[in-house]
Amino acid sequence: MLLHPHLWPALIGAVIGLGLIVWASAWLFRRWDRLRPRARWIALAALALFETAHWLNIYAWFIEPNQLVVRQVEIVSQDWRGAPLTIAAIGDTHVGSPHVDAARVGRIVERINALRPDLVVLLGDYVGGHDSEAERTAANRQEILGGIGVFAGINARYGVVAVIGNHDSWYDRQSITAALQDAGVAALWNRHIVIRRSGGPIVVAGIADDWTGVPDFAATLDGAPPDADTIMLSHSPDPFADMPRGPTLMLASHGHCGQVTIPFVGRPILPLRNRRYGCHRVEENGKTMYVTAGIGTSVLPVRFLNPPEIALVTIRRAPPLRLSPRAFTPTEQRELLLLRLCRLRQDVARFEPLQRELGNVGRFRFADEPVAHLRKLVEVRLPVGEARDDAPDRACGIHPILAADKTEYWRGDFVHRRLAGHRVIEPPLHRFANSAPAFRHEAREGLACIVTAQAVQCC
Repeated sequence: MLLHPHLWPALIGAVIGLGLIVWASAWLFRRWDRLRPRARWIALAALALFETAHWLNIYAWFIEPNQLVVRQVEIVSQDWRGAPLTIAAIGDTHVGSPHVDAARVGRIVERINALRPDLVVLLGDYVGGHDSEAERTAANRQEILGGIGVFAGINARYGVVAVIGNHDSWYDRQSITAALQDAGVAALWNRHIVIRRSGGPIVVAGIADDWTGVPDFAATLDGAPPDADTIMLSHSPDPFADMPRGPTLMLASHGHCGQVTIPFVGRPILPLRNRRYGCHRVEENGKTMYVTAGIGTSVLPVRFLNPPEIALVTIRRAPPLRLSPRAFTPTEQRELLLLRLCRLRQDVARFEPLQRELGNVGRFRFADEPVAHLRKLVEVRLPVGEARDDAPDRACGIHPILAADKTEYWRGDFVHRRLAGHRVIEPPLHRFANSAPAFRHEAREGLACIVTAQAVQCC
């Protein structure tokens, strides 16, 4: 691969920088004895700092962009019904940009085939640069379409599925779609395909790029089998906020993980509306997404601490939920009833019987002792940071509660409390993504659950 024209300035700068380091080192060596001790160490520190920046610059421009890592990702979900599925996901190949030509795409395809995935997904932006097809040279058009044609060499049991990115639409969406189809790739734009297998059907849905089109989840999933395992593909991760419940996983790309990560600072540039969706695994409101770092580069051909990657995602079903047969202790009954009462105070017809039931458990009268009991049970953190008499009402699934062991559980619309040494999950729906066992529980109104390491009990 010949050096891309966009890399020549960096190469010239690297040569000039190396010459300056050699000259400065020789100058400092000749004058070392004549310099004062303080001046020596200041000059040496300046030289070391410049040399460190020089070699990091070379690494970011020439070394890391040409690396390739395989990132293993495991998704365990109660939403998944069938047998485990392994997916190899790549995005942002940007063929024709610095560091990526058809030969490199071929090496990436060989690496994917060596992983033996069940399904391969391509997440958009196969084109390097921002120009349209008409504005490019014949050689550049041939390079781009040739690089896409290499995808025909991918071997996967359930084939290859792709979505279209913003660079592809700027180039010509129809041309890129045709090139993908000629390579045997199913290109999706607000539609889905169904993969039939013995363990049940799999729906692979792909929405439109949100920069150059209008993602439509309803149209994308229209006609999909209701009982199928579903995977959603999107070029950009931003539509994740609007994705309905149902798909087990969304796969996205687009942001390249910012290309550059500065230690202790983060990713200064992310072309996303929602920076929380910048890179790798994201969980929000009971939904899961994985965002790849991509392969190529855009704007500046550099990467630092964000190497190109193949995401090897394995989706498997969570172990079934086991309900413990043991009875609640009086303390646990009291705590669970308190949670139920907290939500039902405005419903007198349902509140009074529960109040009497709670009074029979531990001789507790809710009307007289709710504030004292809650303060003893957990520390209630109010928005203003001060205790108030209406603390029980504010603790009813509205504000986060800090448990006595100082471990805070707060995700989205759900409150987690640690009571009697157990986790307590409040309705209406919660996915306990990282527990043992991982579990999803559909809780009815007025139902509270104690979750131990091995079982769930509900009242």
